[in-house]
Amino acid sequence: MPSKGKKPKKVVEEERLPKHVSLRLSYRDYLKLVKIAKVAAMMKESKDTKKTVSAEINNFHDELNADKFLGLIAALPAKGEKSIERFHATPPREAPSRMYFTEAHPSTDAVSQLHDATKKWTKGKLLYDQSRETCPTDLRVMFYAYVRNKGLIEEDSKEITVDKFLQKLAPKNLSKVKRIERKDGSFIWKVCSEIRGQESKKTKVEESDDEPPRKTAARKPKKFVETSEEESDEESSEEEFVSKKGKLKRR
Repeated sequence: MPSKGKKPKKVVEEERLPKHVSLRLSYRDYLKLVKIAKVAAMMKESKDTKKTVSAEINNFHDELNADKFLGLIAALPAKGEKSIERFHATPPREAPSRMYFTEAHPSTDAVSQLHDATKKWTKGKLLYDQSRETCPTDLRVMFYAYVRNKGLIEEDSKEITVDKFLQKLAPKNLSKVKRIERKDGSFIWKVCSEIRGQESKKTKVEESDDEPPRKTAARKPKKFVETSEEESDEESSEEEFVSKKGKLKRR
């Protein structure tokens, strides 16, 4: 008679469980837990209290007794003590010695011209006097003050019209450009960098009607990420940024 084949054994998959579970508490809640743990430790030392607690626990859980229940609560704060020790052993971070957006740069002739054209709108809103020093934040404040107060922002199309004055300040980026998209913050950043005298490469923007569109290479990731114009158009946002960072005085 043919032998019957053996049935394959069923593979039992074990449930994956984490090795450790971390609980996060505010320091105020941790102090409350310390007080509760002290009370639980005192209850554990009292025989009468343990009997009472055990009698109550048995009504809800057969495998749990007073020692396990109170011992668990009493031991909880010990886990947090180590993290607090590490916190005090780690010195606080020092404030950065250099802050890119507010670091002083020598002013250029283009910076002085833009300042002369916008000083009635930017009085008291700039970090530097612009005659000797400026910074990236000041350039953005002046740029947006100029295009807003000169009526160069087209509300319907959400574009900025480029006039001859801006083309003169940043000829590499704006010489053949008629309009800039307001949301193209990275290109506006390049324009401000050129006014500061920093080298920058052109990005694809809308050009004049009589010039065919040029092909541009793919952009490389930038070290400094620039927010969109919609988020940072107002000068007040620039002032908030500077006031949060800290300790620079207006000059």
